[in-house]
Amino acid sequence: MRNILVSDIFGKTPALTELGNELPGTFEIVDPYCGLSMEFKEESAAYQYFTENVGLDRYCEILSKKIDETPGPVTLIGFSAGASAAWRLSETVSPEKVRRVVCFYGSQIRNWCTTSPVVPTDLVFARKELRFSVTELADDLSGKKNVRVHRSTYLHGFMNPASLNFNEAAYAGYIHWLTGGLAETAYCGIYCPDCIRYNNRFESHAQHLKEELEKAAFHEYAAVDSPFGANFSHYNEFSEVLGALAESGCKKPCRVGGGCSGIPCKIMECCLSRKYEGCWECDEVDACDKFDLLEPRCGEMPKNNIRAIKQHGIHDWIAFREPFYIWQQT
Repeated sequence: MRNILVSDIFGKTPALTELGNELPGTFEIVDPYCGLSMEFKEESAAYQYFTENVGLDRYCEILSKKIDETPGPVTLIGFSAGASAAWRLSETVSPEKVRRVVCFYGSQIRNWCTTSPVVPTDLVFARKELRFSVTELADDLSGKKNVRVHRSTYLHGFMNPASLNFNEAAYAGYIHWLTGGLAETAYCGIYCPDCIRYNNRFESHAQHLKEELEKAAFHEYAAVDSPFGANFSHYNEFSEVLGALAESGCKKPCRVGGGCSGIPCKIMECCLSRKYEGCWECDEVDACDKFDLLEPRCGEMPKNNIRAIKQHGIHDWIAFREPFYIWQQT
């Protein structure tokens, strides 16, 4: 997954770079000043410089050039002026190159209401704006094809730490929303938090028990042929299972962790080779034999989850997922 972050009038900042690092996949930043660090001290100075030296038309040209140069598919995530630029281009981009557009508080969108996006586009508006009615604009745009309108309860600039309206809770919440189900949804349709190995609590207990047994040299005790402790005759098998439990944890979801427990599988490798975000972008899932290794414990769950993603979208599918294991499905 590749993201293009389209900055506001502050340009490229360490905070925007940090935001990119919190999203799954890779990212690049497009800004009005071609990467120059402007270090504006206040919003009014940034606004004056942008309007006098760049302007929205030029910013759209900069963004369009970057899209052409960047291997797809990409997601555009724009903020303020960057959101307005992304919105204007949303009707001319190639759906094969741009998969999704997200626009945070793009106030100039009001001047381009006739824009008709050709890709899924989310518009996140501030609670209110000084120069226009957010309610009226949201109502005008909400019926458009490929457009989802979101009314936040925060003020313009809530995602930018340099803005007076920055809101830490909003920032955290929308970062989670941006990743949606994608960050924790494996390429195969598995929802990682449902996996028994993901962030489990028994791994640390198994490690502690293993260490204590080794300190006590319990394997020597269990190896003695005696009526006392005869029930430890299978200690070697137990020790092997305990060792596996002590290394059974999975700290990161498949997508950002490089595979299940950090080990890529054939499904992941196939998606990466085809530049798919997941198997839900493939038309060959029903007949695909790469899912055979999952069937003993998961049954048809992965493929059924993929169908749910196709129906509801990657950001809304989680509530419709199936129970993870076959013993949970009955």
